[in-house]
Amino acid sequence: PSIDLSGGSFVGAKFISSDLRGAIMVEADFDGADFTTALLDGAHLSHSTAQSARFTGASAVLAAFNGADLQGNHLVPTCFIKADVSHADFTGAQLSWSSFTDARAIGAWLTNVDAEFIKMTRADFTDADLATCVFKNLDASEVIFDGAHLGHTMIIGPGDISFASFAGADVTGLMF
Repeated sequence: PSIDLSGGSFVGAKFISSDLRGAIMVEADFDGADFTTALLDGAHLSHSTAQSARFTGASAVLAAFNGADLQGNHLVPTCFIKADVSHADFTGAQLSWSSFTDARAIGAWLTNVDAEFIKMTRADFTDADLATCVFKNLDASEVIFDGAHLGHTMIIGPGDISFASFAGADVTGLMF
């Protein structure tokens, strides 16, 4: 049976190394919580808040974070492979070494992110806001950035944007 933490307040809670696979955590408050090395595969954190939380080394494969507020999070490294992070807010989050491979990130906010060795391979960032970011050694091959806002973002060092799509994207000031 799944754990249901929906609608609860877990401010500052410690979920270190917890097995929360498949947990229902919708519209809950996890501000400042610690999910270090937690297993969140298949969990549903849609429309939850987790500002300044720690997800260091957490696994969130096939998890749903759509509409979640993850501003200022420490996500180094976090695995969002095949996760739905559409309309999630990662503003100012630390995302180095994280993976969004095959993720759905439509309309997500990743503004003011400074990250290195981030993998976005085959992810869908349609209409996402990735403005004023610094990505070092970015793997964004086959990513869909259609309609995305990448204004004043820097992509530094060896990386891969082969077969990425930027149709209708705002790339004003984008630097490679």
